[in-house]
Amino acid sequence: MYNIKELVKDKFWIVEVSSSKIGTIRKQGELFEFFDQRNQTTASLNTLSDFKIVDRPGITVVDHKSLNGYPTNSSVVFAVEHATLPLFKKTEKGKSVHGAGYYILKYHGMGWQHAYCPKVETLDKYAYQGPFFTEWDMNLQLKKARKNDVI
Repeated sequence: MYNIKELVKDKFWIVEVSSSKIGTIRKQGELFEFFDQRNQTTASLNTLSDFKIVDRPGITVVDHKSLNGYPTNSSVVFAVEHATLPLFKKTEKGKSVHGAGYYILKYHGMGWQHAYCPKVETLDKYAYQGPFFTEWDMNLQLKKARKNDVI
């Protein structure tokens, strides 16, 4: 039996064996999608009854807001108008503007890396792809970008 730890309430879990991450589960409508990173396979599940739910000690699950369907890392979101990107601030008078969702960024000398709700200054400075609605989608694109890219 595998252990699962909830990361996003009723939407996303980490799957572990002996405290080592082996995959993820995400809710897809009425089904659950299990991605096994050991062999890069995906399986659809009707229930999570085959998994043991383990509480994450010291972690309080916060209900984060979304913006146009893209997840954010904030419980309060103030939308910022932009022609193509879902942008937001965490406070009404805040100066930092973030992009909602998951991205991949091509850092100089480091190649493609993942990013969650990066600042707009970072998106302006580096080549990026995204936003993606899920970490899953972002990871798939990150693998493709790394495979096709020569640093």
